Amino acid sequence: MVPGPNMLLVVRSAIYDRKLGLVAAAGIWPAGIAWAVLAMFGVNAVLTKIPQLTNVMYLLCGCYLAWFGITLFRKSFGAAQSITIGSTQTLSARQVFISGLIASATNPKGIAYWMSIFAATHATAMPATGQATAILMMPTISFVWYTFLSFIVASKALQKYLEMQRHWIDRIAGVVMIAFGANLLSFLI
Repeated sequence: MVPGPNMLLVVRSAIYDRKLGLVAAAGIWPAGIAWAVLAMFGVNAVLTKIPQLTNVMYLLCGCYLAWFGITLFRKSFGAAQSITIGSTQTLSARQVFISGLIASATNPKGIAYWMSIFAATHATAMPATGQATAILMMPTISFVWYTFLSFIVASKALQKYLEMQRHWIDRIAGVVMIAFGANLLSFLI
């Protein structure tokens, strides 16, 4: 999988605590369901007919990703926090869940992914039960991947190393998020 906002959020959260990585994955799942439903029922046709909606989506998503990246980057230069492995003193499960939901909902790569999957599999031509299965299955596969990733990142040996490098990870993740946002905003020029 190509690293994107969702993957960066899960990894960053799992560095703090495996449970937070799982919470981030849980926050990503409902947005995946929403994108899958929209893709199944023709949001592409709407976006094609009303290109201004695409521009609004690019603007909102680009601004959010840039803001998230700037926030990560700025916080990486703060005073070093003494966080013990497994501590959640700076992140709450609620914050992480909402971040997962927003990161996935504002990830335009998501809608392109869902539209291409359903077009390639002709899922829109399936009976209603097949469509419902496809809508639930695809985000669930992503959820399983992010869950697996949380367990890997939160392994004690890797977690200790990642914790020591957290300021660099936050800086790199911040720059990547800013680049994702800038890329989206560049489509408006």
